[in-house]
Amino acid sequence: MRSRLCLLALVVCLALSSACGTFGVGEACQSDQECLRGLYCDLGAPDGYCSMECDETLPCPRFSYCATVETQDPSGAPINIRRCLKPCGSNDDCRAQYTCTQLPLDQIRVCFPTYSI
Repeated sequence: MRSRLCLLALVVCLALSSACGTFGVGEACQSDQECLRGLYCDLGAPDGYCSMECDETLPCPRFSYCATVETQDPSGAPINIRRCLKPCGSNDDCRAQYTCTQLPLDQIRVCFPTYSI
């Protein structure tokens, strides 16, 4: 009986883990379902970028940083948004098409594409 309960628990855990993605902040993606729960796939970034919006009440997952990104609203007016990005120490920490960059409004370096996301 005990071995059946353990097997059932394992099956439930595997089923739940396949219900959401496995890619963390900064990883390449093609859909939201590939990213960990709570993250979305930003298809505007090279090869996609798992991320989420963040602030003081909505913190980023472990091993990511809530960075301020300068962008534009639909009318073209400049705005700042906060989103979770992958921190880095050098370009070796980032995947292809990304560089380890210190954003103008933050004191930490993050993996960032060569254009605004």
